[in-house]
Amino acid sequence: MASQSMHHHLGLAELAGIITRSRTTGRYGAESGTVPPRCYSGRVHRTTLKMLVGLAPFLLLTGCVGSQPTTKVAVDRITGSWAGPHGEKFTISADRTFTTSGLDSKKLAVTRCPGKPSEGGWSFYVSEGHGTEIGEKTAKSGSWIGLSFHGAAENCHFDLAVVDGGKALCATDDRDLPCGLDVKFTRRS
Repeated sequence: MASQSMHHHLGLAELAGIITRSRTTGRYGAESGTVPPRCYSGRVHRTTLKMLVGLAPFLLLTGCVGSQPTTKVAVDRITGSWAGPHGEKFTISADRTFTTSGLDSKKLAVTRCPGKPSEGGWSFYVSEGHGTEIGEKTAKSGSWIGLSFHGAAENCHFDLAVVDGGKALCATDDRDLPCGLDVKFTRRS
């Protein structure tokens, strides 16, 4: 393969290596062996630089998908009926139970939840110290809601994050991304 065409087939890790400063030589470029020798010239090619500059905003945006601040609320702020954008429904009760339906939507497919009516228990997560959190059924407030599905839905796994100042609940399977599953429940009237 000619070296000119190899520039267009580099992976992202190799492209990142081209513009990093070598710890051993102090020069800009890849560590030895990262980029095929025929491609590496010791400087960033204009085409590569333009491509990286063009990708940077996209990579930053995709890194922020699902990222949203959570809001600590009292139990009475989450009890009631909630609806998702694709027919998903949640009813959360003060006695720490919930009922659901429609959780088999496309965006929740990874959670293995059924579309049929399901039920379970919920609790707020509370800090136990040293970065550890547990679901506490007696907690009076929180910003993360742990769900435990019963019966046929017991393989359904996701949590809810309280967002938008308590006006919405986001489905997530990743504590670092409150809206990680991209399904936001809003209160039904």
